[in-house]
Amino acid sequence: MTINSRSEENINKALEKLSKYKGQLLALPGNVSNSSFLEGLFDKTVEHFGRVDIWINCAGLTNEYKQTYNVSFENIKNVFDVNIYATVTGTIVAYNKMEKQGFGKIFNFEGLGSDGRIINKLSIYGTSKRAVNYFTKAFAREIDDSKVQIGVIQPGMVLTDLLMKPMEENTEEELKRFKKVFNLLGNKVEVVTPWISDKILKSNKNYDRIKYSSTFKILKNLVTNRKII
Repeated sequence: MTINSRSEENINKALEKLSKYKGQLLALPGNVSNSSFLEGLFDKTVEHFGRVDIWINCAGLTNEYKQTYNVSFENIKNVFDVNIYATVTGTIVAYNKMEKQGFGKIFNFEGLGSDGRIINKLSIYGTSKRAVNYFTKAFAREIDDSKVQIGVIQPGMVLTDLLMKPMEENTEEELKRFKKVFNLLGNKVEVVTPWISDKILKSNKNYDRIKYSSTFKILKNLVTNRKII
């Protein structure tokens, strides 16, 4: 498995958590909004492992937790570069190379906004994820006869730095409301990741939509009054 992050620090943290898989991992730091890096990421993985079976575009940035008219232009560009441009170019790079090898799966991560839901102060992030939804569906139609499969992952609300960082700017009252919502709808990485991985391995249809959250799970959380943060 190849893992990627923009920072060496995050790469080292990931390697530490995945230490039991030492020898089975290739870690390549770099910015996925750089298409040349994406080409190299794929090629180096092939050199190391022999092929690429699954390619996942999951890098994501959230916007400054502000009303849209107060978000800096630089932040908007950074969010779109990673969430949209890198997803689009990552999909194209992976598809063209997988088409030559005759097989492969590509999965793009959706997120808040992909279903059109609007959350105050996260409009830029939501816009980018709505674009991921449209792009993946359109791309799937274009490659319908290919042996390469593409799909989307809807992980739901997961306790990651991406989710928690904007919360640092919340008031105490807003944090209380967030905790109530997360305890009802959210999940930890350790719970969601293996479930999604298993679904990806079993997936065999074009434009498969792997969705972790369900009405049953939410109702179960409500009945049990679950608290995880």
